[in-house]
Amino acid sequence: RNPAISTRSKYIKGGGFRNNAYIVISSEKEAENFLDGGKYDREDLIKSGMPKFDYAIQNKDADKILIMPTTRNFEYSTIRDNPKESTYYKFSKKIIESVPDNLKDKIVYIPHPIVMSIIGKTDLEQYMPKETKYDELLKDTKLLITDYSSISFDAFYRGCNLIYVWIEKEMCLKEMDVDLMLNEDNVFADVAYDYNTLTELISKNYYENPSEENIRKYRE
Repeated sequence: RNPAISTRSKYIKGGGFRNNAYIVISSEKEAENFLDGGKYDREDLIKSGMPKFDYAIQNKDADKILIMPTTRNFEYSTIRDNPKESTYYKFSKKIIESVPDNLKDKIVYIPHPIVMSIIGKTDLEQYMPKETKYDELLKDTKLLITDYSSISFDAFYRGCNLIYVWIEKEMCLKEMDVDLMLNEDNVFADVAYDYNTLTELISKNYYENPSEENIRKYRE
């Protein structure tokens, strides 16, 4: 039983999709998730890669540091009523503060769409762009920092470096009652478990290209 899929019943065969539906996948590793957790048969899966990647590019002069924490729906009421007291706001601000001073002007901060309008009324608004078209933002991104947002797969494909900030990961997963398939064994980026390390990793990853090891893990 794969909790990450079984808690999303619409992705189980016969749930949200009809029994004669096909699933497009990118790798045999991804196929395992649908075979084990989604109860699909191998002939239901088509390994061709995702069509959206056909047009995914990174501009040659990309220089932005894109910070995108995913949602924390377990504390939405706190975010709504007193956003600065929420772990989401504090987590976001600490990441921003961890960016070295000489790179602060490169920051682009995008909260999750569910809380974007609320967080946009705090002091973090200064780092938020007026338009949030993800494809356009990723074209100009050199380094993406997130906790575990799936946008990291889009960013890395384009050539961005990544940093995962897993300082509060276990707390969030417990509160949301989900299991993260991305883990220490298969993660294709550096991981920060404290903010001092995060600062060091930002300085490192901003100026380097993705490593061959991370590229191998991503392809798998």
